[in-house]
Amino acid sequence: MTAVRFAVTYPQRESRPSLASGWVRGTFGLSFDQPERTYVPETALTIEPGQVVLFTGPSGSGKSSAMRQVAEQMNATWLDAVPIDPDALVIEQLGDDPAEAMRIAGLVGLAEAHLFVRFPHELSDGQQYRFRLAKAIVLGATVVAADEWCATLDRITAKVVSFNAHKVVARLGLVLLCATTHDDVAEDLAPAHHVKLTGSAAEVGANMGFRGRISFYDEITVERTSRTAWGYFAGWHYRGHTIGFVTCALLMRHGDVPIGFAAISPPALNNGARMRAFGMRHGYPPKVLNRWFSVVSRIVIDPRYRGAGLAGDLMTLAVANAPNRWVEAVMSMGNVNPFARRSGLVDFGAVAGDARAARGNVRTMPGATAPSAAHAAQSRMATMRYYLADRDVVRARLDGWEVPRRG
Repeated sequence: MTAVRFAVTYPQRESRPSLASGWVRGTFGLSFDQPERTYVPETALTIEPGQVVLFTGPSGSGKSSAMRQVAEQMNATWLDAVPIDPDALVIEQLGDDPAEAMRIAGLVGLAEAHLFVRFPHELSDGQQYRFRLAKAIVLGATVVAADEWCATLDRITAKVVSFNAHKVVARLGLVLLCATTHDDVAEDLAPAHHVKLTGSAAEVGANMGFRGRISFYDEITVERTSRTAWGYFAGWHYRGHTIGFVTCALLMRHGDVPIGFAAISPPALNNGARMRAFGMRHGYPPKVLNRWFSVVSRIVIDPRYRGAGLAGDLMTLAVANAPNRWVEAVMSMGNVNPFARRSGLVDFGAVAGDARAARGNVRTMPGATAPSAAHAAQSRMATMRYYLADRDVVRARLDGWEVPRRG
């Protein structure tokens, strides 16, 4: 707990007398003894770990100066001053342990495989915000300050970054100080102290509370779709861009904009993790598998929306709408982002890459599409996790699990 005080005043007389400033005084009748102007009256705050403090107001209201005083008292790390090595990959700048580096990146919403192996200048503005926050965490910052918070980002990305920042701050016990002219991020930042400045007065709003949902959550819809919708999302997925046979596909929208895709497919005939999960020495015959098992073969969210908690919701609905009771998911992203566990799937641990898929002779269900060459090569190298869910249990805890077709 830290008690801080701040006030912003500026003199009305010229900062340095000169012939030009004398001309201005003479023109407007200014005197040498103009009183100081108070932009922000003295204000006190008590800040605790895990809290966000937000300063908002129009340009010139004193919000940046007020936040700077608080940042100095708390020895804050400035987000735009976090040291970034332009010649090192993202994954190389988040610690010596790549697994821990990916975990930190996942916390801030950088859960995209290709981003880990890019240079910082190759990231978008929103991704750079997330990366700087991850780097500050790795460097041991306990108080982070950001002036003009998310000012350069489109407003959807700004809200997602703000929502995710609140979760990270609360989870790790950090303090985040933000100043911005955009008060549309307030609901997602959910500040413990919202200091609203007018240029002559300061109002400290009460703790808004964090509702656990992104502010535009009520604008999100999910509908049934077809396999063809995959083409829109393929470039955002870390595996091969082709997709096999699909028994059920879901499309998530924000308004009319597609932002997420989930595919349910028939299960693979050969799955050692499945055998271990069910305590079997031999696999099930194809007819039994086709009757009782499905697999979530794709879950993709538009990168702008990652960190908003939508992947977990889409996974939950995918499981609930699967045609068969036992729903599997085998994915590498499970090593970075635990959204599958939050969706009701049980984590049965890491599984080695599929050597048969790498050799191109994996057995598939009758009528299913064999893995592509890219998928096969990645299957050989990938370390994945095996998840399993009981569809009926997931359905029982949902209100209205069935996803309709649009229109």
